[in-house]
Amino acid sequence: MRITDIKSLRKKIDQIDTRLIDLLKKRQICTNKIGLIKKKLKFKVKNPERESSKLDSISKTASKKGLNSNFIKRIFKKILKMSRRDQKRL
Repeated sequence: MRITDIKSLRKKIDQIDTRLIDLLKKRQICTNKIGLIKKKLKFKVKNPERESSKLDSISKTASKKGLNSNFIKRIFKKILKMSRRDQKRL
């Protein structure tokens, strides 16, 4: 192991982080479109049943991929919260 190995791995992490940001932006565009539809149809922004189902699915997927499902669930709870916030501002 050398310092160049660390630099190379950090570069990969930076690239992954950029892709994560790009994906989050795409997700935000979709959730905002959903928010506009909800507003037009006079639906509530929060859908507890959908969120619960989504979090369960994400937790199972994380476990299957060897990730800490509780950690991933916390991340997605924050993402869902921010999505609701954005939808309420539409």
